[in-house]
Amino acid sequence: MNAILRKYVVWVVAGLLLVAFGLGTGYILWAPSGSGHDGHDHAGQEAAAGAPSTSLWTCSMHPQIKLPEAGQCPICFMDLIPLAIPDGEGRRTSLRQLTLSEDAARLAGIRVEAARLTDVSVQTHLFGKVAYDESRVGVITAWIGGRIDRLHVNTTGEVVRAGQPMALVYSPELVAAQAELIQAVRARQSTSGGSRLVADAAQRMENAAREKLRLLGMGKAQIDGMVKRGTPADHVTLTAPQPGIVIEKKVVEGMYVQTGMPIYAVADLSKVWVVLEAYESDLVWMAPGKEVAFSAQALPGQEFTGKVVYVGTSVNPATRTVEVRVEVPNPGLALKPGMFVSAVQTDGQEARSRELVVPASAPLITGKRAVVYVADAERPGVYEGREVVLGPRTDQGYVVRSGIAEGELVVVQGNFRIDAALQIVARPSMMNPAEAPAIAGARFADVPQPFSVRLAALAQRLGTVEEAVAAGGLDAVRGAYHEFGKTLNSVDADALDGEAALEWKELSMLLSNDALLGYESPTPRRAVQVLDDMRGHFARVRAAFPLHELAAKIEAPAGLRSALDALYAAYVPVQEALAGDDTARAHAALILFRQALGQADENARLAGDGEWGRYSEAIASGLGEMEQAADMDALRAGFFPLSVAMIGMVEAYGAGQGPVYELYCPMAFGNQGATWLQSDPQVDNPYFGASMLRCGEVKRQLKDE
Repeated sequence: MNAILRKYVVWVVAGLLLVAFGLGTGYILWAPSGSGHDGHDHAGQEAAAGAPSTSLWTCSMHPQIKLPEAGQCPICFMDLIPLAIPDGEGRRTSLRQLTLSEDAARLAGIRVEAARLTDVSVQTHLFGKVAYDESRVGVITAWIGGRIDRLHVNTTGEVVRAGQPMALVYSPELVAAQAELIQAVRARQSTSGGSRLVADAAQRMENAAREKLRLLGMGKAQIDGMVKRGTPADHVTLTAPQPGIVIEKKVVEGMYVQTGMPIYAVADLSKVWVVLEAYESDLVWMAPGKEVAFSAQALPGQEFTGKVVYVGTSVNPATRTVEVRVEVPNPGLALKPGMFVSAVQTDGQEARSRELVVPASAPLITGKRAVVYVADAERPGVYEGREVVLGPRTDQGYVVRSGIAEGELVVVQGNFRIDAALQIVARPSMMNPAEAPAIAGARFADVPQPFSVRLAALAQRLGTVEEAVAAGGLDAVRGAYHEFGKTLNSVDADALDGEAALEWKELSMLLSNDALLGYESPTPRRAVQVLDDMRGHFARVRAAFPLHELAAKIEAPAGLRSALDALYAAYVPVQEALAGDDTARAHAALILFRQALGQADENARLAGDGEWGRYSEAIASGLGEMEQAADMDALRAGFFPLSVAMIGMVEAYGAGQGPVYELYCPMAFGNQGATWLQSDPQVDNPYFGASMLRCGEVKRQLKDE
């Protein structure tokens, strides 16, 4: 009895949740008749006609559960209910698609705006204070030890000019040095007219004595005057090295000072620094050379401008801000060190190109990901979720680097409700990203062979990314991510349909964003983080689709090895015909290539080689595509998967007489890139022919002599 009552209470709660959700969004969850769960009014006729067809079952209390058969929820053990497909869902174009009725969209407050290209600008508001320009602060020090007998400038804040006397210092060491110079001068004078050698020695002694006095702080005029008098001066006058204001006075009259001891600090305030505190999110707009306008509270109505000369290299852990230093002219010395200022840094149109921008309310941001919902312009009420790569935030909204196109209608209000509705039906959303299913083997095993071959090439590119990230060179890492993106773009999914097409659209979107983020990685650490995401997304690819991955070196019997050498020899004329723009010769070469492939298959059968079938199937797929081609463009499109399969065969069996090179053209197929094989390292491009015959490079040598 308790079990029956508990089950009844659970069903009632579930029914209330379903009714509330149906009223809020118009999305329908169908329940079996007799369960006591009524759908939304708009679905009444459909419910009366009978249960809609369904292939998925979910739990009303745990909507993340989505199973292909009826049964019980593995979490709460409630009976599963089938998912109904609302009107419009039969033509799904994305795993993240949701259809809302007109009433439901109105109740959800859905509002859309078009993504647009615009000249972005941003105003960054900052706060800070005026400070001395450290490069314009001079220190007057004691060049010799002695006693301060007089201070000509006795208080801080006094304005001084360059060369102005600052202090009078008595020094016994200075007296001795002057006496030494007087003696040296007299010695030189007494040797005039005598031996040239003696006169030169006396002159050197005098020069050394003069230099010693100069190093002790006496000027040339002071030295010449002392020599003219013939008696040493017992004091030396310290002068200001630059104009400015005395900001520090370290001594008083009568003090004894040691050599090098600071006496005054003088600051030139004709230029000052404004030291601002910028938050991390504002740093994208701060760079040396940017102009900043600011005002000081002590000087209302006045506006000052300066240029950024330094952006700090570390973040203050207490305030989470970075120091930004602005150099400012200060005519009239109106700006005083220590004044508080508020600044505005404007990044104007003249400094930036046009960017694709969406309103700030459009992206749903969580962690490193952002989701934007796009309205289908041709099907009212249909919304599709996209994971996008965002740039910086501007006054116009967020810059979008990847994921949507100009003119697409993005949801700017009501997007949280759409996301919640997707969560209810266990589809990918902001808070519920899909994960790789824990199953063995591919869910969509029956896919076209060229698609599977290209996925294998994409797996190789992922390995290249992993190697580059492990090595740590940022330039190589960015290049590897860029090549991954080009290979991803070359994957032709036009032959996919149904759930397989939806799955690949979702996965290619995620991988494309990973490739862009990896290419723009500012640090090796960020590149590692992106690689972790990419590995997770590619694990979903492996779980969903078969990859025609080929094994490493295989020792083939002599007969099969000869047949494979002949197969590679038959491949070469095909490549040469494409490089020569000769369609007829290419088709003739394909006939011979088909015969060579059949011979290889027969030798593999006789030798009992169980591995060859995998390679043969991949080669035959590309060959079949070429045999059906009606023009040169179609031949070249089929030549790419054929070459990928042949590269795997050469790697595995070492086929081919003499050297075999793998070549690569980055511009093939609209800059997506493609590879092929040659026996000669000189490039003969089969994808462009005479128009760009030498476009490409030797990627590697697969086989030696």
